[in-house]
Amino acid sequence: MADYFEIEDVVKSYDSGIFRRIISYLKPYKKLVVLIVSALMISTVGELLLPIIQQKVIDDAILARFLTIRLDKASGIRGEAEAELERLKTLPASYIIDTYLFVAQNQNLNLPSSIENELRGAGIIESDAWYVCTVENQEDDPAEAIIKKHPDMFITSSSIEAASYNYEAAIRRSDLNKLNINEIAAVRHADITFIARGALLLFAVLIFVFLCTFLQTWNSNLVGQYVMKDLRLALFKKTASQSTAFLSKHPVGRIVTRLTGDVETINEFFTSVLIAFLKDFSIMIGAFITLFVLSPKLAIVTALTLPPVLVITTISRTKARDAFRNQRVASSRVNAYISERLSGVQVVQLFHAEKKSSREFAERNMELLKANLSEMYVFAVFRPTVEWFSTFTTAVVIAVGSSMVLNLSLSLGSLIAFVNLISMFYFPVTDIAEK
Repeated sequence: MADYFEIEDVVKSYDSGIFRRIISYLKPYKKLVVLIVSALMISTVGELLLPIIQQKVIDDAILARFLTIRLDKASGIRGEAEAELERLKTLPASYIIDTYLFVAQNQNLNLPSSIENELRGAGIIESDAWYVCTVENQEDDPAEAIIKKHPDMFITSSSIEAASYNYEAAIRRSDLNKLNINEIAAVRHADITFIARGALLLFAVLIFVFLCTFLQTWNSNLVGQYVMKDLRLALFKKTASQSTAFLSKHPVGRIVTRLTGDVETINEFFTSVLIAFLKDFSIMIGAFITLFVLSPKLAIVTALTLPPVLVITTISRTKARDAFRNQRVASSRVNAYISERLSGVQVVQLFHAEKKSSREFAERNMELLKANLSEMYVFAVFRPTVEWFSTFTTAVVIAVGSSMVLNLSLSLGSLIAFVNLISMFYFPVTDIAEK
C-alpha cells in the first residue's frame, strides 16, 4: 500500500493543455500583463543601446583616429589602388585639407590589406597620427584661438582670415601633445562636449532601464501573487469537493505538497521564468542582430562558435528538467511519509515499528539527497561549460577583430561593443537553460 501511495511518475515534457489552463489565470489581469511586456521590451532596447553608445563615444570622441593619405604622392597610382582612393574620398567623414586626405576610422573603411600595403610602401598613407577638428569661424570658438596662436602646427582647409564659414583644421598628434592641457582641451572641445553628452545619455538610458525593470519586476510579482491567490482558492475548493475515495487514495503529505510547493512553483513561473524567458530571448535576438549591424564578417565568426553551445544547452535543459522532476517526486515522497507516520504514530508505536519506520524514512531521505545532488551536478557542469564557451568566443572575436582593426575594416569601438554584446548574449543562454 505504501508503494501505491508513492507512485508518481511524470513523463510529459510539455502539455499545451496544462499550459493554456495556467495562462488562462492571467486573463483578469490583461492590463498589467501589457504593462509588463511593454516595460520588458523598452528595457531590453535600452540595454542593447548601452554598448552602441559606448562604441560611438570611443570611436568618435575618445580615439578620433584618422587615416592620413598624401594626395601629392598619389598621382602615380593606377588600377585598384586609384579606385580605392577615390572611394575613400566619398566616405561620409573624409576631409581634404591642403595636400592631405583625412578619413575618420570610426567607420569600416574596408580597405584591402594588399592595397593598404601598396599605399604605405609608396608613402601615400602616412604612419604619423593626425587629429582633425571642425572649427566654427566665430570669435567664441576656443579652437580657432589656438590655431591662430600656433599657425605653424596646423593646416586648414581654408584661410583663417578669409573664412566666413566652418572649416577643418588638422594637427599631428605629436604636435598636439606639445600644447598645454588647456590648449589641448580647447582644440578638442567638440570631443569633450560629445563625451559629456554621451555620458549623460548613457546615464539617462541606465535610469530609464532601471525604472522599466522596476516596473516590470513589481508588476510581474504582483500578477504572480494575484494568480497564486486565485489558484489557491480554486485548488482548495476542488480538494474540498473531492470524494472520500479520492482522499483515501492520495496521502495527505502529497496533497499538502501540491497545494503549497506546486503553487509556489507556478508563482515562480509567472514572476521569474515566463518574463525572464521573454527578456532573455529578446536580448539574444537583439544582440545577435546588433552584431550583424556592427560588422557582418565578425558576426559570422561569432555565429560559428554557437552550435556547440546550443547543443550543450539543449542537453542541459533536458537533464535539469529530469533532475528537477526527480527532486519533486522525492520531496513529495518524504513529505507524504512524514505526514502518514505522524498521523498514525500511535499505530506505529503499537506495533513497535519505530525502527522499521526510521529505516524507510532514511531510504526516502537518501533518495531526496541524491535527487538534490543530481540537480546541483547538472548546474555545476553546465555553468562552467557555458562560461568557457563565452570566454572562448570572446577570445576568438578579439583575435579576429584585432586583425580587422589593424586592417582598417573595423573600428576599435565596434570591437569593444562586440565583446560587451557577446557577454549580453551568453548570460541569457545560461538563464534559459536553467529554467
